[in-house]
Amino acid sequence: IGLAGGSRAGKSTFIQALTGLSQAMIPKAEKGSRMPTTAVHSVIYNSPEREAKITFRTRKEFEARLKEMLEPFGWEKYSSISAFVNDLNLDKAKIKDRTWNNLKISQEAFPYYEKLLGENESKTLTLKAEEFDKGKYYFTYMDKDKDVSHRFFPAVKEAKIFAKFNGIAEDAHIVLLDLPGFGETDKVSKDTIEKLKTVDFVLFVENTSSG
Repeated sequence: IGLAGGSRAGKSTFIQALTGLSQAMIPKAEKGSRMPTTAVHSVIYNSPEREAKITFRTRKEFEARLKEMLEPFGWEKYSSISAFVNDLNLDKAKIKDRTWNNLKISQEAFPYYEKLLGENESKTLTLKAEEFDKGKYYFTYMDKDKDVSHRFFPAVKEAKIFAKFNGIAEDAHIVLLDLPGFGETDKVSKDTIEKLKTVDFVLFVENTSSG
């Protein structure tokens, strides 16, 4: 089941209620916030187990992602890791939208998540239930946190989360696909649409109180 909707529509609130997962694992916007919170694609499995398996991008995959984000600005020449980190002066950009903001965070936090990028094969990390409080470092933009030393989401390719769904038999094979909302950036919206093509059913979430 794919969960679709705009930013701050209530997708993460729905998943939290269904799974009992915390804000650290399934981030949702704080009241009054206009910032998106879900930074990565998460696949949530109904399971008696309670853990998360995170797959990180290789350096080649990271550079391909950079190129896609830089193209709208005409900055393709900075899509190598070295050029992006050392040569691109983002402060000179005339347009500072959400894509720019993601690039800025990716650039500033690079020294801290670089070790997660694999050379030829993807690295993985498993978080046990008692470690779920660390999920916020991998799954959320953390827009109010100015400390970039724990912003690892640019390196994350995908997360698989296993948790028992409330009111549903543990042997019921139900999988939720939690995606960043439409409208965050053009690239994020296109990625979300492509991911939704892989599911059997789409549940569209809308916040009717947002006006």
